[in-house]
Amino acid sequence: MQTARLREEQVKRKDAVLRKWKKLTKSDLAVFQTLHPDLCQKGHIHYPIEDLLLNSRPKLHGIKGKPLPVALPHPGLSDLLAVADFMHVFRSVLHVPPFSPLQLKSALTLNQETDLVKSLIVALETVGITAMGKRNISDNAHHFRFAEKLSMDLLPALPLCYLGLLEDLLWSWSGDDDYQAVLSYLQIDPAESHFYASYSLGKKLAVITALMQVALCTKTIRDEVQRLAEDSRKLTRLRKDLKSKAKYDKSVQIELEKAEKQRSETHLGPLVLGQDRDFREYWYSGSDKSGLYVRTREGEEDVWSYLDSAQCQGLMSALHSKGVRERRLKSEISAVKLVASSVEIPQAMDTEARLKGVKEQLLALESQLSASFQAKKYIWTLPGQAVAWQQAVLTASSDSHLKGLFQQFIDKATNPYAVLKGGEMRQVQAKYAQPGWQGEWQALGEGAYGTGALAWQVLTFMAACHIRLKRVRKEEYEDEVEKVGKLDNSESP
Repeated sequence: MQTARLREEQVKRKDAVLRKWKKLTKSDLAVFQTLHPDLCQKGHIHYPIEDLLLNSRPKLHGIKGKPLPVALPHPGLSDLLAVADFMHVFRSVLHVPPFSPLQLKSALTLNQETDLVKSLIVALETVGITAMGKRNISDNAHHFRFAEKLSMDLLPALPLCYLGLLEDLLWSWSGDDDYQAVLSYLQIDPAESHFYASYSLGKKLAVITALMQVALCTKTIRDEVQRLAEDSRKLTRLRKDLKSKAKYDKSVQIELEKAEKQRSETHLGPLVLGQDRDFREYWYSGSDKSGLYVRTREGEEDVWSYLDSAQCQGLMSALHSKGVRERRLKSEISAVKLVASSVEIPQAMDTEARLKGVKEQLLALESQLSASFQAKKYIWTLPGQAVAWQQAVLTASSDSHLKGLFQQFIDKATNPYAVLKGGEMRQVQAKYAQPGWQGEWQALGEGAYGTGALAWQVLTFMAACHIRLKRVRKEEYEDEVEKVGKLDNSESP
């Protein structure tokens, strides 16, 4: 009995509110109908209508003036979004682990080497170097020219020397004015020593963007663009067919939702979902399924901000379906299915991880050269000293320590010991050390800084020694040993 009475009172209150609203809006409706006769028929407004008209008379349209969520602007967000989306779209050929624009920003502003930034640059350089060919090597690309002279494969060297080879790669792909701004500060502040330590976020993004432009010129990426474009055309036709069927058959709704999800995955670039009442644009990126990117026009500039999944829920409740733009925007946001996720902050690579690769290359060089020496009855240093040197490499804790050990190895390897009859040894100058490549190699090493430059020196020295040892005939080594033996006998009492 009490329940029925309560319901009756609620109905009365609702009717009173409606009567009051009709009185208030009756004159507003007449004015609206006079101003916009094309939007009204028989005393009713046909929705959706222009969003700004809703805001001008919210009571007339029966909407609540709930404000849209506003996020703080992110400087450089448009470039970060472009990089993250590029790597996501071409992930099948670049093989870089997924990351969001904000994760990339955290990695770039850390001012230390991270796995994320390193893998990104190495992937783009790999595509550029693979497609470059010997004919396209610029005269300014001194490292590439030297590697070509040594018949050295650059790809294995990239994980260790990727920053040092940036300038050479851009020189080899540049036209008259291409990448000149980037090349100018690569020459003034070499990436090997300044990229992480002192480059601004804008400079770092400019370098990465230049590498993306190089990648877009390669056949690998162009072929992938054609494949994705064809997939997108097929998906567009499928979505059109499914939408027409969904009106009559609700069972195809699941297939339509799957097609909508695939559309965001195969789209070449961020997807513009639509605009709100204030003409702010909302973008969705396949690289970040947990939020939306908002572009606001302020004068002549675009200001970018980010809405996370929680803010997007507030956005959905504030959008009005009676407005043309916001109805479409609300539908598109629902279709992409945003998910909540926590952003992992990239961590800097520790010192030991950065040194480990150089140590392995240096020990590999010593092992290969020792084997070549032994085949010719030479040793690069005395056995006990070799063991001590190897142990010192393994325990080295800094770039400068490893550089000193490497220089020690060069000095001794260019003046090895010849093993004479009876086990006696005499120091000689190896013939492979005499040609002019060594001076050129030392010129490339001037001002070298960091593990990348050290790794480059190790790898090129390894390649040069391999060539020289291969070219020197066995007879020449035997002649050298014989000369040393005669010298030894002439000194005997």
